Amino acid sequence: MSALTFFRAVLRPTLLASTTATNRAVLGRAGASCATAFSTTRRSSTQCDAGQGPSVSADEVAKFSRMSADWWAPEGHFQMLHQMNPARVAYLRTFVPSHLGPAVQEPMAAEGRASEAPPSLKPMSPLDAMVRPFTGLRMLDVGCGGGLLCESLARLGGQVTGIDASFDNIQIARLHAQQDPRLSDHQATLTYQHITTDQLKTAGTQHDVVTSLEVIEHVLQPDQFVQDLFELTRPGGLVFLSTIARTPLAYGLTILGAEKLLRMVPEGTHDYHKYLLPSELTQFTSRAGGRVLDLRGIWYNPLQARWVLMDPSLGSMGTQANYILVARKL
Repeated sequence: MSALTFFRAVLRPTLLASTTATNRAVLGRAGASCATAFSTTRRSSTQCDAGQGPSVSADEVAKFSRMSADWWAPEGHFQMLHQMNPARVAYLRTFVPSHLGPAVQEPMAAEGRASEAPPSLKPMSPLDAMVRPFTGLRMLDVGCGGGLLCESLARLGGQVTGIDASFDNIQIARLHAQQDPRLSDHQATLTYQHITTDQLKTAGTQHDVVTSLEVIEHVLQPDQFVQDLFELTRPGGLVFLSTIARTPLAYGLTILGAEKLLRMVPEGTHDYHKYLLPSELTQFTSRAGGRVLDLRGIWYNPLQARWVLMDPSLGSMGTQANYILVARKL
């Protein structure tokens, strides 16, 4: 499929369906230039992937590079992630403001922990705090793919950097962000880098919030990967991780059901042996210098075609398949 055909058949209809009438006019004018940009920058996965670091799997990077054109097609290979994103964002909105937002700076100071609040945060009005709760926070999304989560975080005020080991993923993420005036007008709030955690660590930059959602089950050394995430997080900052538990139920739902029977995702997307039990991920987090604040399941409701955050009081009963956690760096 040529770059222009790809844009007309996949990206442009997706963007048009999700934007306002004003944005549609912008997209119509930008269509040809975007297709040209994608054609100019796209390279084969064997030439373009960062692929450097103990956790990076070249096979996994190549696999997702081949599917990169599908990132912003809601009915495509990443349909489940599109449906999951609202629940993931809701989870971040629950924990980030309460632990790092301006509203908690005074209580923290009273408890002698004022250093946990980022110095860049300024008091906000109740409306601003509700509409853009991540304002002033430096946020890093590791394994950002096409930018599904990154764009949501940026729209909520975060200063977001998305990184991915796949060059094609990064190009799609950049291309899509350029089409939204709400993001392109504030380009400094959302940036993408074709780089790995191992490479990014050399810059010495730390972030208030680090996310890596539905990624760790695709890396080679999950314990080292978690260590990298915490090294990229400032003391007192938050790390969000989500993955799939290594249980018979998870195998039935994600591989036998979603891959082999229903064909909701391409066969081979998941490797059951790379799934992590909540106890294992909690142990990796502790070794990396973090303390888990919350851990709960995320379950798919097929009747409503959406994902639901489970009550944490369900304990292990709620984390038999997909789950998410947040931890503070000590």
